[in-house]
Amino acid sequence: MVNGKVKQIARKITAGILTAAMCVAFIPKIIGNDVVSAAITKNQSNTCLGTSGLASPVVPKNKDAAWSGSFVYFGKYDSNPIRFRVLAPVTTAFGGTTMFLDSDESLCYKRYDDDSNVWANSEIKSYLNGDFLKSFTSSEQAAIAKSTKKGHALEVGTAAGKVPDWIEIYFSNYIALNGEKIFLLDVEDVCNTNYGYRDFGYPDAGDFYTVNRQKKNVRHTDTPSWWLRSPANGNPNSPGSVYLKGFPSQGYGIQTIGVAPALNVNAKSVIFSTAISGKVGAVNSEYKLTLKDSNLNIAVQSGQKTKLIGEKKISVPYTITGSDAGNANRASVLILDKAYTEGNTNSAKILYYGALSGTFGKTSTGSFTLPSSLDMNGWGSKYHVYIIAEDINGDMETDYASAPVEISAPQYKNIWLQDGNVWRYYNSNGVKVTGWNKIDGAWYLFNSNGDMLKGWQKEGSVWYYLGDNGSMRTGWQKIGSAWYYFGDSGVMRIGWQQIGGVYYFFKSNGSMAANEYCDGYWLDANGAWTYKYKASWKHDAKGWWYGDDSGWYAKNRTLKIDGKNYNFNASGYCTNP
Repeated sequence: MVNGKVKQIARKITAGILTAAMCVAFIPKIIGNDVVSAAITKNQSNTCLGTSGLASPVVPKNKDAAWSGSFVYFGKYDSNPIRFRVLAPVTTAFGGTTMFLDSDESLCYKRYDDDSNVWANSEIKSYLNGDFLKSFTSSEQAAIAKSTKKGHALEVGTAAGKVPDWIEIYFSNYIALNGEKIFLLDVEDVCNTNYGYRDFGYPDAGDFYTVNRQKKNVRHTDTPSWWLRSPANGNPNSPGSVYLKGFPSQGYGIQTIGVAPALNVNAKSVIFSTAISGKVGAVNSEYKLTLKDSNLNIAVQSGQKTKLIGEKKISVPYTITGSDAGNANRASVLILDKAYTEGNTNSAKILYYGALSGTFGKTSTGSFTLPSSLDMNGWGSKYHVYIIAEDINGDMETDYASAPVEISAPQYKNIWLQDGNVWRYYNSNGVKVTGWNKIDGAWYLFNSNGDMLKGWQKEGSVWYYLGDNGSMRTGWQKIGSAWYYFGDSGVMRIGWQQIGGVYYFFKSNGSMAANEYCDGYWLDANGAWTYKYKASWKHDAKGWWYGDDSGWYAKNRTLKIDGKNYNFNASGYCTNP
């Protein structure tokens, strides 16, 4: 029960409030800021799944503390965005799982009813769920939940959901909600610390003290007082209101004072919340919502698949359909640590979110790069990848999107992938290979980073040659203007080699000798040793000459002998020994 002193104070306050309310002008003037075009880019740093990143209201420490929590822009009134206070990012208090919003502004200036203070039959309820509701887009209207909550007697106390004892003088019951989409707050709501409200003390009859957290901005030039749906005790024509200085009181229903609508948004309709000021999770950050548009769909193009086009770079051929497909202006990729659920019932977290690169179109191909922290082997188990078609609007306007569609991992095992000018190969475990590897019958060499090597490669003391396609060469190979021979293991041969029954000589650099003497044996133009006699250097008092054991000796010519050219005169003597 309320003591006598409190009753006396309350009566004085009531008289003062009613007098002030009756002096209010009746002509509304709506004000607000023009909607601006989108300036932010939605990505994982400023966006959370559903409403999971929004801060809950701050419990007020005293009457001077302004309301503090998260703000959401949702819908428009008189062509200007409406900023809502998020009284609960997630709640089940109104039937289903919803986000509970209360307008941060007194939007317009209307009477409650001409002859009643009963919410269920009031003019204000009809207006809010009629013309006012129609001001939202069709997708916004679909997202607004029908709110249901039983009526009950108010409980007095200091705990959340209870009211101060002096409130008993004015109000007795919490007024039920029976499926309304738009409604006014109840006096119990504006005394709830969980919602960032609550008047802890008794009002001072001499000064009608200010309770800042319950005050609201106005879009009109008249009183900042705003209606509650609670009926006042003892007067059938007096609904509840929040007085212009911010504490609960009562007014006459025929008065025209401020209207601050409240509503619940179905959690299953909210795909993203994107911070347009402040940071995700920070108190007093502002957000815009991305709602599911059932008339907007996206899928991988029929007969097509996602493809790896580089190390962790994935190409996605997509198509956008539905009656709202023409509104889409972005195709995005979303990576979550858990499978996507409407309303984020499993508390999934965003690992990556951003636009697909490439030219946007209803039927097009975009790409994205898998974050370095994610392994391809975890696709579909440790993380899930989705594509989304989005209709992104101004910063303070609602965005719309298709339901996220999960896509399968591209082929990333036993596959060649090009990264710039570099090729790599991923084995049956999806791991890039290093060292020597036999792939499709050919041998390839990869460095420690997995880069496929080309051209001349030395391992230990031996050389190999890898062609332009990276495959190891064997047998006869013409490289540049010279011939080389590589064994079955790919090792470059040097010295004398018998090949196909014929001897050849390969110099220290691997090139085949031809039209010259090597170790005293003549090699013809094809490099073959067919002349059996062996030549050698000989010397007498006149000089050096070169001849074989058949009696032949060089004269009047130049011969290449063991890699060097020598000149011989008509007598057969070397002129440049």
